[in-house]
Amino acid sequence: GLEPALSGSKIAQNLPARWFAVMCSSPMIHASLVLLLLSLLMFDPIQGLDTSCLPPALQPVPVSERRNITIGGESMPLGIVHGDWASALLEYNIYAILVGEKLGLKTQSLSVDSSLKTMFAIAGCRCVANGNCVSDPQCGSTQLLEWHIGFGAWQSYSASVLQYVQQHFPSDFPTLLGDIGYPARDGLWLQQQSLDRAFNEFRLPLEYYKTYSMGKDLSVLFSAILDIPSNRLMPCAYTNLNNAVEIEEYIDFTGDVAGVVNEGGALRAVCHFGHWWLAPTCRHDFSKCIPVITGGVGWGIKQWMLKATKYGLPLAIATVANYSQYTSLPFEFRTIMYWWYPDTLFVKVGPSEIIFPPHSSVEWASGNTQTAAKDDAVRIWASKRLEESRDDGVAKVVEIARRFKLSQQQMGQLLIEFVNKTESYAARNLSLTDNEVAYSVSCIWLKQHPDIWEPWLPSATQCLHGQGLVDDRQVFLRNFSFAARCSWCGVGNYSEQFEDTYICLPCQAGRFSETLGLTSCAACALGEFTGSVGSSKCEPCPIGTYANASSRASCERCHDRASISNAAYVHDHGLTTQHRRSTSYSDCGCMRTTYRSMDDKNDCVPCPPKVVCLAGSSQNTSTGAPPYIEIGYMAVEFENRIHTFACRGRTCEGSNGSRNLFQPTGNLNQATMCDSLSKGIACAECEDGAFFDDIRCQPCSSLGISSRLRGLSVARHIFTVMCTCLWLYYLSMFPPRPVLIAFFGFVGLMQKVVVVQESAMPLPS
Repeated sequence: GLEPALSGSKIAQNLPARWFAVMCSSPMIHASLVLLLLSLLMFDPIQGLDTSCLPPALQPVPVSERRNITIGGESMPLGIVHGDWASALLEYNIYAILVGEKLGLKTQSLSVDSSLKTMFAIAGCRCVANGNCVSDPQCGSTQLLEWHIGFGAWQSYSASVLQYVQQHFPSDFPTLLGDIGYPARDGLWLQQQSLDRAFNEFRLPLEYYKTYSMGKDLSVLFSAILDIPSNRLMPCAYTNLNNAVEIEEYIDFTGDVAGVVNEGGALRAVCHFGHWWLAPTCRHDFSKCIPVITGGVGWGIKQWMLKATKYGLPLAIATVANYSQYTSLPFEFRTIMYWWYPDTLFVKVGPSEIIFPPHSSVEWASGNTQTAAKDDAVRIWASKRLEESRDDGVAKVVEIARRFKLSQQQMGQLLIEFVNKTESYAARNLSLTDNEVAYSVSCIWLKQHPDIWEPWLPSATQCLHGQGLVDDRQVFLRNFSFAARCSWCGVGNYSEQFEDTYICLPCQAGRFSETLGLTSCAACALGEFTGSVGSSKCEPCPIGTYANASSRASCERCHDRASISNAAYVHDHGLTTQHRRSTSYSDCGCMRTTYRSMDDKNDCVPCPPKVVCLAGSSQNTSTGAPPYIEIGYMAVEFENRIHTFACRGRTCEGSNGSRNLFQPTGNLNQATMCDSLSKGIACAECEDGAFFDDIRCQPCSSLGISSRLRGLSVARHIFTVMCTCLWLYYLSMFPPRPVLIAFFGFVGLMQKVVVVQESAMPLPS
């Protein structure tokens, strides 16, 4: 176990071989040399002292030869954000050493105090560096992200951040690379000495909850509750035993009215000796109670009360006065303790968790916590922009993070070593930060367990998803023959798994890829197609065709579904579309100057004279716009054919302005062709009460005063004629005078002409 420490020591690596030869040849100082070597062996690899952690046999990349990664055309170190607790520090250091010394990449790190901040940093939110992430996350920044990989984020504490980013900044939503491998959980834990004694003396497994309800007096295995000084405990009034909401839920699920008290209308847990709540099983004899210690203001206290009552566990529950008491009491007294994993606090006492019935999400959602708490996941995340980079180094960084796995046993060993190292450095008066201790532990672990982490590293021909095997000439291969390395799949291709690597294959017809390194080909959208293999884009369906499904290698022709009865119409008057990229047969319509007949399904019929048919016109208005007739004409349907007529005057303009030829039902829309006073073919007839005035039919009421005036004028002329006739008759009684007769005859003729001229008007029938 000392050899890895020596191999990582900068001092040991730089001792000249000649100096060793001289020293070893002198027997006088042989003993001094031994003492010197022993002192060198005491050195641990500490960050800042060693240029590298891994020994030369593992070929680490020197610091001077490490490079930045490239994202968005900019060069920068790989940014790793992690929690400041022991397990997260250990995970980060193991990963950072591998990235630096095996991939040859520069790194920078950010230590945060919560999973929430880890996720905000990975999502590009600036609050982590300068702000309050709860009140002002400062997300959605357009600046280039500097934090790319996040370690140690607990899923339950990350959920709110993920929901916020997904809702408000979906383009920055990070990529989940996987779980660390071990579960994170909280619960009731036992020290190993209590477990061993119970098994040796009673042959009972204390780690199983049913053991406590078997009638055995197990209190002899634990400290008495009154042996724990009360000044080291928090009074009940300041803990969740005084939380009315939690106590009401406890009563709802247990009915233990003797365990609570109503004070001023609010329920409180019954408090014994000022600090303890006793379960029903041992409430009558507190000496039989087993002490349970929790922290904060009563972490999980309702959960343990409910479990104790439901399963008959003889528990007495109390909260410590402060965190210092929480860390010390379990070492001084034999108790059951509330704890969470992974954590270093009690790891050295070898705690084991009490096993309760499996978690029920339905019961927990209702507030019933009688089953075990749900295991939490510790996850690794990557920023969205890191995943989009095509830097080979970035791809390997992501792949190592995906393969990074530590079991619960492995993490437990690392945590124990972390505690041991911390105590060792303190004994030697060495002041090291937690991160420096974690680096030392991680470095030794990496030297001792290459069998665990070497499979995390992709080999030269172990391609990443998005890459494929190539030979020395950069020709893509479909097997390992002549394979030299990996390369990103080009446009028109995608990456597919082949044994334990990937190969590049062309996209099939109907699919495409337009960027490098894609893991699958995208389907051509509706209205698009590509008929060739290895396409980088899809083409829109041309005029006269459509694609009503994705991934189409060709487009359907409108004619292929049309049953055209008249072959002459196929070329000149067949179905077509009005634009490219049509997505349905319903987009197919008749060409200009034709319309789709309702009687002859799918036939395109030529438009009659004076009827206007735009492209897509249809007698059935649900499949296209109806044709319309020109102003001054009307249409009449006869034997399924449409005949047009020139209208009389301006009677065919339609009172409502509509000139559509067909109604929505497909019937001829004659009602809108004549104005309101006209009717019949060519709108040549006037309705009753109307007359034609050479332009259109007018209501008789429009005659008005002018007609009466004309009547008076006619009467005047008739009176004049009668008078003239009487005068001529008088003259005939006397000898005629030819000149006067001719003169007055001419005057009478002129008067008749005037009468006829002024009386030339249309009279109502």
